[in-house]
Amino acid sequence: MTSALRILLHHSESADPTLVQWIRETIDHIFGVGAGTIVIVLGLAIVVFPITVFWLASRGRKSTRQQDSDNRT
Repeated sequence: MTSALRILLHHSESADPTLVQWIRETIDHIFGVGAGTIVIVLGLAIVVFPITVFWLASRGRKSTRQQDSDNRT
């Protein structure tokens, strides 16, 4: 058995439970909020970021079209 396969088969869980617990405790300690709050904030960021990029791109396109029409006249 290769060493990489041995590492993957070390736990029955998909991730090391000790590591996951340490990561959760560290995040809770740093931010001082619960897991639900972090999920909501990250969810909002995932939704708001593409909307903002689309909005900025459409503003830039409108500005470019307006400048082109001003230069033609």
